[in-house]
Amino acid sequence: NPLATSAMVFVSTVGTHGVGWALLALLAATTGGRRGRRAAAEMLPALLLTNTFVEQVVKRYFRRRRPFVANARALVVGRQTASWSFPSGHSAVSFACASVLGRSYPEHRAALYSAATLIAFSRVYLGHHYPIDVLTGATLGEGSGRAVAWSVRRLRCARRSGELLPGG
Repeated sequence: NPLATSAMVFVSTVGTHGVGWALLALLAATTGGRRGRRAAAEMLPALLLTNTFVEQVVKRYFRRRRPFVANARALVVGRQTASWSFPSGHSAVSFACASVLGRSYPEHRAALYSAATLIAFSRVYLGHHYPIDVLTGATLGEGSGRAVAWSVRRLRCARRSGELLPGG
């Protein structure tokens, strides 16, 4: 379906390296007051660390070929990326960001996770990943998002209490 394919290309493009999520964090930081700034301060490190970990460590370890490389008859839409397939970086980053933003904005949690799920699905729909790639990416993203956000909160609390000051 050309309309669905165009929509999936758009969704996938927005999810590339978390660009859409970074724009959302910028919007939250500039219009959301203290809560928005706190959400962005937790989300951006989660985005960067998750993306780096998945793309530079995990993919290089597993070195799984993409569906269109492993099977010459597999359909693929868009540019055929040269990176490895497992796990999906789009999915990992999207779920890391949805996890962090969902904590700060519980009233939007369903929409955030729906967006992350749509980005993950787009990767399979477009032929760039196997379903297990996006499921694993989502799981890694959820865990890393929570861990990084927790670390940022702990650092902020330690800084406020003076524990990070010299001699503190």
